[in-house]
Amino acid sequence: MERLELNKMDHKIELWQSTKTDDGYGNQTLSWTKEKSLWAEIDNADRYSENRRSEGVRAENFVKFKVYYDSSIDFDKRLKLRDKFYDIVNITELGYRDGMQIIARWTA
Repeated sequence: MERLELNKMDHKIELWQSTKTDDGYGNQTLSWTKEKSLWAEIDNADRYSENRRSEGVRAENFVKFKVYYDSSIDFDKRLKLRDKFYDIVNITELGYRDGMQIIARWTA
């Protein structure tokens, strides 16, 4: 079973919340607001893949973040590490609310 290792939680990341606003013409725009900072253990920071699609090659980077349990973390949010934003693709609870493992994707 995966566990939190406190001595490895040495990266400060940010949790960002999406907000939809009406532009006054019936369209909605999506903006992001920083919600909080978290300490995290980071694994696979260099895992990289390329996907070929009709519009060309797209680079993706998957990162595993381990953080303390926080019920406010969900798929509508994203994480920021350094200057890159990561979309949350999987959340797994570690133990009984001891922590969370989050798999997130950065796309170039």
